[in-house]
Amino acid sequence: MFSDLDAIRAEGFRGAVLLLVPRLSDTLLAQASGHGVGQVIEKPFRVEMLLAVIRKLVSENSEELGGSQPLRPDPSCGLGDDAIASYIEAVRSRIDEILTFVARDQFDSVRRAIGGLHSTGEGFGFGVLSTAAQQAITQLDATSSLDESAAVIRRLAHVASRMTVGREPGPS
Repeated sequence: MFSDLDAIRAEGFRGAVLLLVPRLSDTLLAQASGHGVGQVIEKPFRVEMLLAVIRKLVSENSEELGGSQPLRPDPSCGLGDDAIASYIEAVRSRIDEILTFVARDQFDSVRRAIGGLHSTGEGFGFGVLSTAAQQAITQLDATSSLDESAAVIRRLAHVASRMTVGREPGPS
């Protein structure tokens, strides 16, 4: 049941996951939790409850993406500050290209450029960039519209603007 989820997680997807199941059990809940599922709902369910859970998951996932604090690389990436600084510069340049492609209504170029950000963010310690890029790709693929995807593209640009070199400051 979780092999597809594991596969998309291996590709860098870090977004929220909601699992709808015919029967709920303690074993299933434990397995779902172990695979990073945010919420499990048993069928049949009320639409109001499903919408409330979706809003909660989106809100939780959006806080990191839409915040204002600097985004620092995960220390486990093992890269030095110079490599991170070069990557951040390349990301910001790519964001400028994406915004130019959007202004020129070049859907395929936008999709391709965002795909590049998705595939590199995790390796440079910026999983949140990969998540934001995945959300943009998902929206673009679902709508085939730059206009309808503008908000997630802006969020991706916002994430890139918050990326910074250095590690989290330790306790004083």
